Amino acid sequence: MSEAVRQPLNLLWLQSGGCGGCSLSMLCAEGPDLFTVLESAGINLLWHPAISEASGSDFIELLQRILDGEERLDLLCLEGSVVCGPNGSGKFHRLAGTGQPMMHWIEKLAQVAGHVVAVGSCAAYGGITAAGGNPSEACGLAPYCKAACARVALTISAM
Repeated sequence: MSEAVRQPLNLLWLQSGGCGGCSLSMLCAEGPDLFTVLESAGINLLWHPAISEASGSDFIELLQRILDGEERLDLLCLEGSVVCGPNGSGKFHRLAGTGQPMMHWIEKLAQVAGHVVAVGSCAAYGGITAAGGNPSEACGLAPYCKAACARVALTISAM
């Protein structure tokens, strides 16, 4: 019997409200380095804000291909909190070049992703961005997706 050929898992990494510290930690990993880990795990990195060459219209086109079903999205990783302010509009954090709040992109992509992963305490629980009076109305992915993304099962990863 021959083994079935396993397709690599497609991973899209987004950053929202937060500092990017989880990415820094991951990128500084040694023995093995990030790219070795991804390759050995059979993960194809579609895009990451710190290491991908695509930007602007190329990045937006990738997101649209994913939403149109032309590009498979197995893993959606979010680093940073979901910024929902002011007044639930998400207008404090728009995805550049789209005019749309990042929270709407997160919601749409989460609906088509095989798995959604909250990376770090900001994405999981809101982190520093959600502290104090929380004028940005930041929250973690789980509370946001509970309200906005009905079918999404989350994996919380506190790096």
